[in-house]
Amino acid sequence: MNKKLLFSVLFLALAVLSFAQSAGNYSVALNDDSTGVVITAYNGSGSEVAIPLSLEGLPVKAIGKEAFRNKTTITKLIIPRGVTEIGDGAFQGCRNMVSVTLPDTLKKIGARAFDSSGLTTVSIPAGCTDLGEGIFANCTGLKTMVLPRDIANIPANMFLGCEALNPVTIPGTIKSIGSKAFADCKALATFNVPASVELIEFASDVFNGCSKLNLGAQVALKKLGYNGTF
Repeated sequence: MNKKLLFSVLFLALAVLSFAQSAGNYSVALNDDSTGVVITAYNGSGSEVAIPLSLEGLPVKAIGKEAFRNKTTITKLIIPRGVTEIGDGAFQGCRNMVSVTLPDTLKKIGARAFDSSGLTTVSIPAGCTDLGEGIFANCTGLKTMVLPRDIANIPANMFLGCEALNPVTIPGTIKSIGSKAFADCKALATFNVPASVELIEFASDVFNGCSKLNLGAQVALKKLGYNGTF
């Protein structure tokens, strides 16, 4: 390798390293195909945070694993259009974050992405069907949620310990509900299932600790295939 080429390679490597470290309140890295950036850490202290559409001249494509974990100063968050993925535990422990706006470009939410956050309501966009386990587990203030209309599976622990959640309406595309998906949802009294749904594959402990679930819902769920306790 001649000296000119070696210098060019070293310069490019230093430029990438510098880029990855200099984005204001955010630490960023290039995504896998180098078409945008992944936010790897949030270094700010604001309460109402609107993630920018781009950083360092490149579009924000993803929120990385644990990027905002335990950022308790955040109360409101807006994720911009263009973001397609939220990584595992990205907002876990953001206990004062009561509001999040998710973009219609979102395709994937990782495991426990919002676990133990302060969310009170959430609406998952229609095209977001790649969902990890325990996304909203232990969100004790979560009262209402909207699931994407094309979702086929509600993963394990998805709403585990969401003590204020009620009512719940699932889309007619649901085929299975994982272990403890709604366990310990202590306020859950109404669980609506479209009439078009004839059978759902339930784990045996989906509704453990849901003692307030009304009898009509319990009968309907058993007809759909649930054999566990409430």
